[in-house]
Amino acid sequence: MKQNILLFLILLLPSVNSLADYRAFQLLIINPQTGTERTILSTLDDIQFPEYYALRPGEIIQISDTWMCYNNASYFKPICNNPRQAE
Repeated sequence: MKQNILLFLILLLPSVNSLADYRAFQLLIINPQTGTERTILSTLDDIQFPEYYALRPGEIIQISDTWMCYNNASYFKPICNNPRQAE
């Protein structure tokens, strides 16, 4: 039994570095009180982003665009370009 588990883990290791897909989000952060807005490019959506990065008081966050980054595991590389902007 232990040999089967070991074999399974050895066969699983190459898939750890396999290519992966992820979704990119262009987030618009608006402060209605001051009228300022900023755009953030992230792999976090509008719900996840404020859990990791604090927004300033009164700021509202919304998704302004989203796209998929196919076959890209990222490995701390910049987020892939928006394919609609390349058109």
